[in-house]
Amino acid sequence: MKKITHNTIWLYGKHAVFAALKNPNRKCYTLLITKHIYPEIFNSAIPNNKKIKIITTDVNTIASKLPNAAVHQNMALEVATLPEISLEYLINNFKDNRNSIIILDQITDTHNIGAILRSAAAFNCLCVILPRNHAPNETNTMAKSASGALESVPLVRVTNLAHTINYLKSVGYWCIGLDASSTTYLEHNKLPDKTVFIMGNEETGLRRLTKENCDFLMKIPMSDKIESLNVSNAAAITLYTFFLSTK
Repeated sequence: MKKITHNTIWLYGKHAVFAALKNPNRKCYTLLITKHIYPEIFNSAIPNNKKIKIITTDVNTIASKLPNAAVHQNMALEVATLPEISLEYLINNFKDNRNSIIILDQITDTHNIGAILRSAAAFNCLCVILPRNHAPNETNTMAKSASGALESVPLVRVTNLAHTINYLKSVGYWCIGLDASSTTYLEHNKLPDKTVFIMGNEETGLRRLTKENCDFLMKIPMSDKIESLNVSNAAAITLYTFFLSTK
């Protein structure tokens, strides 16, 4: 398993902070809290092998570490970004014959990626795949939007999406591109046991080469009152549809 730690960031918000504290793969350094947050709450949530400095401070000091107007809930946690994990490692060590993976093609908004991670956790998606280039690094905004899911759903980065799609096909996955121009609707009773869903940029959709490498193109059934959905909403519906097929 390839592990590379890039830098440190400040996570904020109850769900993101508590999930990071409980994640054995997350290195945590300093916890800032206000006097309204009792340290004993965190002491019970911190594993014995994590030596974290807890500092009681004021909201202005916490806010100074974070993006403007961040809803920090009186806490911020300095952490190392998560170690990278290879797709091959995940595939080789995951034995469930019915699972889903989602690939994000040129999706750059950290709020959307975080929301997709949250849906991936809710519907047992194996991992979320991003291209190494043209995609954001891990950020605290992404972690906040993921509401703790960044700690439980691997975010896998790959160099070449076309090669990745072909690799996944070689190990038994069927690749479905979500495309509004498709004439085939996404239906839970027609999905393969091992499915990769590929989501494109909201404005430009899937790239040509990505489309060509898909086994099928499908679209989400919806009324004619609106042309499209936000990509995080579309991902949630897609993963829920697959989740239904496993029940």
